[in-house]
Amino acid sequence: MVYFAVAVVFLLGGALFLKHSLRSSTAISPTPPAVTGTVSADSGKTKHVDEPLFSLDLPTDWKLVSRQTQSANNYTWQSSDAKAAGRYITLYIDTLPQTMGVNRALTVQASGNRITPIGDVSDNCASFTSPMSNQPNTATSAKWGGVPFLCDLGNYERDVVGTVSPDGINKVNVTSARGNHALFFTYTDNNIQPDFNIFISVLQSFQLK
Repeated sequence: MVYFAVAVVFLLGGALFLKHSLRSSTAISPTPPAVTGTVSADSGKTKHVDEPLFSLDLPTDWKLVSRQTQSANNYTWQSSDAKAAGRYITLYIDTLPQTMGVNRALTVQASGNRITPIGDVSDNCASFTSPMSNQPNTATSAKWGGVPFLCDLGNYERDVVGTVSPDGINKVNVTSARGNHALFFTYTDNNIQPDFNIFISVLQSFQLK
């Protein structure tokens, strides 16, 4: 019996030793705190342009490159970003280019002294306009959403967007407390991936004084 008791003690001791030696010594460290930050969104920032007759908001990197207020009243702004230097917006006031064709159309309407874009920018008008006899290839009659405009079939590879409205070719009539003015906007984007939202945002910010 004594030998049997000693054997049991040795067996129990061995089992406890093996259990302790096989136990994992790896400790899981606490989960590190999450690292949070913000992403710069300079592309969404704007600057306010205040002219005697109107105001509007442009991307911060855009600058005025042309202003004519004598025989014609028009303004042209351009992106100064080296990666997007092929973007222009031109505003014509009262003296409008009535025979100028564009490649895409954006329907707009006057809302008091502001402009409201309607719908999206059209596809290139070369995809839904056919050449017509007795019309210049750079100013062929076309329609977008039932609104007439002039399609530039002669330069169909460009991305020049023009505002169109039922008020007439290359014209939208906007009224403020000072009176009525006929306006026409164009947006040119020569980049590989044109961004038409820039144009829509500028139009939405426009106010006639």
